[in-house]
Amino acid sequence: MTLLRRFVVLLAFAFWQGGFTFYAAVAAPVTSEVLGSSPERDLLSQKITRYLNLAGAIAVVLLAWDTAASRDRVAWRRWLRWLVLLAMALSLAAQLWLQFHFDSCGISDPYGVLRLGDFGEDHWYLWISVFQWECAMLYLLLTIQAWRGDEVDEPEA
Repeated sequence: MTLLRRFVVLLAFAFWQGGFTFYAAVAAPVTSEVLGSSPERDLLSQKITRYLNLAGAIAVVLLAWDTAASRDRVAWRRWLRWLVLLAMALSLAAQLWLQFHFDSCGISDPYGVLRLGDFGEDHWYLWISVFQWECAMLYLLLTIQAWRGDEVDEPEA
């Protein structure tokens, strides 16, 4: 069960954070280059960010499952994992709130990658996304360390 849980958690994490990284580094700039400033580009960006936020919501639940199931004996690491996970969940909630706000205002590029500077709210979404990504990388490091600690406690098969 531990191996299956870790596999599912890793898949969800990789899909969420890998998707965000690929979108920010490749898809958004290429979309802007190909479509320019157009309603089609804005609609595409809006749809992609909705899927990224959905992936994040699913991943956060699975990460919480793994954190709760962990038998990590290092107390500070357990608490830090929970704290970082809470930061990721709160940043995701902020992104969802901003996404609804953008939708109601007709703003379609929440990462601000395509039109950075056109309005103030995009900067908040962008900086929240960067903070969330940094928390995710810290969470991954802590999780790998916790999993290594769990391995020491498990009997060999």
